[in-house]
Order: sequence, then structure tokens, then C-alpha cells
Amino acid sequence: FYDHLQFTIPYSTGISPSNGFFLRQDTPPTANLISSDCLGIPSNNYGLAGSSTSSTNQNGWAQLAANLAPYLGTHVKIKFVLESTDTEQPISWGDKSGWFIDDFQIGESYASEGEMTVTNVQAPTQFSDKQPNGFGLLFVDSFEPGDSSISIDIKDATSSQYITVDGAQLRDLQGPVIELWGIDVDSHPMISIVFKFSSDTLGVSTPSLYGYNVGTRVGNTFVDIDNVRDLNTDDGEWVFTNASNETNIVKLDSDDLLGYFSNPIYGVIFSDIDRCNLYNATITSSNLVNSTNLSNGTYVEFENPIFDFEFTLGLNESCSIADVWLDLFFGHHPSDLSIDVAGDGVIDWGLIEPAQGDFGRQNKFWVGEVNGISEASDDEKLELDVIAGNVTGGFFLLPKGSNVDSLDFLMSDSTLNSLNLSYDYTIDLVFTSNFSSNCGRVVDSDDVYFSEMDFSKQCVETLNNVLSTSFAPVFKTDQFGVEWMRIAIKFSQPDQNGNGFITVSEMDVIYTFKHTLDETTGFDSMLREFVASESQSSQSSEIFIPMITTSSRGGGVKLDNLSITTAPGYDSSLAWLSDKEGLYPSGELYEIETTHEVQASTGSTFSSAQLRFSSVAGDVIFVYDPNTGFSEIGDSNNLLTLSQTSSTAVPFGSDGKEITWRFTVNGEWDDTEEVSIFSETVAANGVIGMLGGITIDPSTG
Repeated sequence: FYDHLQFTIPYSTGISPSNGFFLRQDTPPTANLISSDCLGIPSNNYGLAGSSTSSTNQNGWAQLAANLAPYLGTHVKIKFVLESTDTEQPISWGDKSGWFIDDFQIGESYASEGEMTVTNVQAPTQFSDKQPNGFGLLFVDSFEPGDSSISIDIKDATSSQYITVDGAQLRDLQGPVIELWGIDVDSHPMISIVFKFSSDTLGVSTPSLYGYNVGTRVGNTFVDIDNVRDLNTDDGEWVFTNASNETNIVKLDSDDLLGYFSNPIYGVIFSDIDRCNLYNATITSSNLVNSTNLSNGTYVEFENPIFDFEFTLGLNESCSIADVWLDLFFGHHPSDLSIDVAGDGVIDWGLIEPAQGDFGRQNKFWVGEVNGISEASDDEKLELDVIAGNVTGGFFLLPKGSNVDSLDFLMSDSTLNSLNLSYDYTIDLVFTSNFSSNCGRVVDSDDVYFSEMDFSKQCVETLNNVLSTSFAPVFKTDQFGVEWMRIAIKFSQPDQNGNGFITVSEMDVIYTFKHTLDETTGFDSMLREFVASESQSSQSSEIFIPMITTSSRGGGVKLDNLSITTAPGYDSSLAWLSDKEGLYPSGELYEIETTHEVQASTGSTFSSAQLRFSSVAGDVIFVYDPNTGFSEIGDSNNLLTLSQTSSTAVPFGSDGKEITWRFTVNGEWDDTEEVSIFSETVAANGVIGMLGGITIDPSTG
């Protein structure tokens, strides 16, 4: 049977007679009385009606208490009847905005605080789940009703100390998704995740934790009631019956998970709806022109990398789903990237100047050149030239020939404004002194991102056109042969109201770029040197050449299309004739004997011979030319002196030469750990043959 549950006035707050409580009487309809037609309330009893908003309760929320003691020992079912039409009289369908039940509690209050620690959590070990940086994402599957909450601390599993990333401790973190990229896995191979539970101030609501995932997976398990109120759910499953007016769509928005991800997402796998065959699954992003269709269990790569998304799943048949997962594939861009060909400790290619940013991701502003090095900053404050009505700054570098996938930066703390114009300022990207592209207007002084500008996409298209042209101006060519363009940001306000300032920060340009290592960058010489040096001691017919890639931040670089053309018949050898283990400025006359021969099968002839000394200090080359004799090139620091009178060249083999090089080491020679010496045969057709070499690496000195 049903009985009325009486509210206990002394224990209720925010409500009182004539303010949410009204009396029902068996009288004709009267103002401020519940009509006698409302048969659900006994006569001369108060009921909830009207509004609870009053001068003492302006937001209208109330706490109502009832006594369940009379029902001890029985099972009770509480029904909240928001409206009763149990009457024979006509019903007036006026404004029935209704009452709201935010939460309810039976029995004592929940504990105010509690925590659970998951310890010895390792970074993903499966190759497909491994991350170049940190632990990836922490996805928390939970429900936090009312004002309850879950906060998270990340500690070192061994020391139990809070882990610090970028100067901040990982503590009191909140949200369904927490980024753990910045954790140094070498320093913290295992972590502890501390889940801290907090009930609301009244102890009515308390959070529930259903699970967590460390990796790159996010999803919806239909346990968070706030996100699935429109769906038909049963015990954590979405049960879709395809009934009329039944909601068939569920969304997963990155704004509800994290906001913007700090690393770009290049692809996704949508999974775990095996029981449903008829569906539509799409993903959209501010960085995608069109929505992308997804299929269960199939990897999809985006046309451009994205930092935000909205996933939409629509069901077209009756079925049930326990959960929906998105496996995100992030891109990581290495910082301070360098490539060492042959592992000799010499950087042969890299992006090692601060203003060059990460490889494939420019995240720095250029601020100037110091000794040929491009220096950088994270932000720049610009001041408007009131007379000119503009300011140009916020310079950044991009490799010529690169293609920009996305470009964004923050414009903040602006005091650019006008008393007469309808906008605060306009923004242009400046490519050359006489060529720029307008990207739109900003109508107020609020902080705004470049991607929010009206013509930001058109500006990026223009930028790509400029980067791809052969006549695009080159700002600088670095030591590895990469040509760099410098782009500027221009702010204009021709009717400025006094002094104006604006700050640009959070530069983030994702781009693709290819660079070729070939003879123009000395790649062929690197290979010849290593082969010549290794062949002296190797007993194998094959030489393995290491290529060592290093970076201060994890990421990827792809090496492909290797093409090496070799030709037989260009011979040389080298013999070290000194009894000393190293090179020392002692005045001693050192001797090295080399042979050089070009076989007739090559179709060419011997042209000259070279003896090259290579070290971290640079190269010094001795040359013998049958027409001009002995000479020395590249020794601007006067490290070595070739004795041209005592060095000799005699015939060898078929039109070749056997050369004895005699030289001394000068006082300018600095202490060098090792020196590689190579014998090179130069043919008339320009081919350089190098098969003789030695590395001088004394144990002392």
C-alpha cells in the first residue's frame, strides 16, 4: 500500500508555509491554496506547490527531511509524484516548470573523505601502447553526483614523493582524462595513483570509481548518469529499443574530457560495439574541414592532426552496448633532434637551434641571432606604433618546403582598441616586406586564439603556397643545409585609443618536412670515411653503418629512400709508418704511405690523391696533383705542416701513385680525443674512391 510521507518541518530548510508549502482545503478555488481538485493531498494538509524562491531563499533550493522510523523492519519504496491529475475536473495546462530533485539521502551521511592508492603502475609495455614520453593518458571512469568529487595525486611508487613535471607537482588533479606525458619514466619507472574521494558538504552525495586506464584510450561506459540521462540505460548498459521518440545518439566530446590535448592526434580506432551492426559513427574537429566516418575496429588517419574532437554514435537498430572506446594515436615531435652518421660523436644533421623548435612542430618565437644561432622565447609583448597604426613582431621560423597542417597561437592581455571603429584590431601574417595575408578582425579585447579568426584557414593556405615556392625568401641556411623562412605577425589599429599592447604566446605549428642527406651535405663523405676506417679491421665483406638519433624529448623521425651508388676500380690504401700512437706537436716528422690507382674498367684515369685528417676540430687535407705537386688546403688554424720537399710520389700499378706523406704537428694542435685519417683517390670523372683509413685514438695524451 502507499502512504503519505510527511516532511518534518523542524529539520527542513529553505521552505516554509506560503513559500513552497501550501495548504489544501475543501473550498472553492482560492489564491494561495491548493485546489480541492488535487485529490492526492488530504484536506487540511500542506503540500509542495508554487515556488520555493523567496527573499530568504533566492535560488529556490531547499532541503526536506522526513522520518522513516515508523517503517523500520519493512521494505519501503519512495515515489516522488511531481504532479497528480487524479481528478474528474478539467485540468488547466498552464506553466508547469516543475520541481527539481538534485539528490536524496537515506540514513546517515557519507564519510567526508576517503582515498584509495593503486601502486606499482608501470608505463605500457606492449609496443603498440608504448609512448615516447611519460605514461600517456590516465582515463578515469567514474560518477561524481552533486558536489562530490574525485581528485588524483601521482607519486613515485618507491619514494612515495609527489612527481613534479615542469615545476609543478602532480597533485589534486581532476577530470576524466589527465595527461601524464611529462613524467620521466627513467626516474620514475613505477608510479602510484592516489584516488581521493570527497563527499559533498552535507554528506548526501559521494563519488563512485568504476575503473581507470593508463595509455591512450578514452571512452563512455554509461555509468556517469550526467552524460546519459537521455538514454535508456540498465545496469551500466545502453539498451536501445528503437522505439518512437527514443534517443539514438550518444556523444563523446573532448571538452568534457580534457579540453585541448597537448599532443596532436593523428588517428583513431573506434571499438566495442560488436553487438550492433547498423550505426553511424563520425568524428569532427575544429581542425578538420569535414567529419570523418569511423568503422568498428578500423584505424582511421585524419587529413590533419587534431587537438580536439567530438565523437558521435547513432544507432539504427535495437541493440545494447556496454561501453564505447576510442584509441587515440598521438604524434610526438622530438626536441633538439640530432643524427650522428657512423656514431663518431659528430652531429651530421639536426634541429639544434632554440628558435627552430621541435622537429615537425614549431613552438617557439624567434627573438634574434647570437653568433649565428637563432634564439627563442615562449612569448612576446608587442607595443603598437600609434603613428603608424600597427606593430609587427612575433616572428617564427619554418623550413622552406615544409607544409603546415595546423597553426595556432594565443593573443592575450590586449589594450588595442578604438573609440570610433567597430573592431579592436586586425591581424596579418607577413611573409615578405611587401607580401602579407589578412587573417581577420578581433572585435573585443578578450583573449583569442589565431584559429578562431575568420580567415585563419585561408592564411595557412597562403603560408603553404609561399613555403612551397622556389623564389620564397630564405632568412637563413643553417649548418646542415636547411633553408629557413621567417614569418611575422602584424597587428593593425589605425585609430588607436592611446598606447596599445598585446602579448602573443603558445605558438604551435604542426608541419611536415623532408630533407635529403646527399653529397651536397657531405653524406657521401661520411659513408666513405666510415667504410674506409672499418675495412682496415673488419674481417667481413659487409660493413654495418650505425645511425644514432638523439633528442631531449621523445618523438619520431623517419629515414627512407636510401640510395647508395658504388663503383669498383677506384683503389687506395693507407699505412701508418710512425712508431708513435698519436699525433703530438713535438717536431717529429710523421710518415704515412698511401697508394692510389684507377682501373681502366672505370673508363677514367687517376687525377689526384688526397690525405684527409678528420676530427671534431674540422678537416685538414693534403693534396698531391701530378701537375702541381703537393699542397695543403683547409688548414686555417695551422694545425699541420706538410713537408713538400721530403714527401714523395712514385709510380704504382697501372698509372697509379704510391705516395709518402711527411708532415709535422704544430703547436696550435689542441688536445683531440681521436683523429681519423683517410686516403682518397680522385679520378678524372670526379669520383672519389676511399678504401684506406685509420683512426688514431691513443690511450693517453
